[in-house]
Amino acid sequence: MPFTVLILIAAATLSAPAEPADRVVRDEPTAEGVQWMEDNFPVPCWPDLTHDDVLDFFDVLKFLRSVTARIRLGDWNKDGVWDHADLAAFLTDYAKGCPPKSHPRADPEHLPEQGDK
Repeated sequence: MPFTVLILIAAATLSAPAEPADRVVRDEPTAEGVQWMEDNFPVPCWPDLTHDDVLDFFDVLKFLRSVTARIRLGDWNKDGVWDHADLAAFLTDYAKGCPPKSHPRADPEHLPEQGDK
């Protein structure tokens, strides 16, 4: 009996309804969509280890402590070894800085009109 139920469930999931033919798929995001993504999925600033939205000495200090303690955070290049390569990779990312808080495409002027392709 349980095997029959499993087959019925599997058959029901395989016969999912097709998407409607009139669905519009956009190549470019809308301003509202970009804003929603930024609000719900902010772009991470990986070198900001203290999560205070500021890259400063305390982020470097936390990284160095992580390397010394052999915590996963200190293995910046994820090769399983805590060494100078991790320090170089962290400092490279640190020097790049953090992405801006607002995405330039959120501005409606940067988005194409409805009829543009």
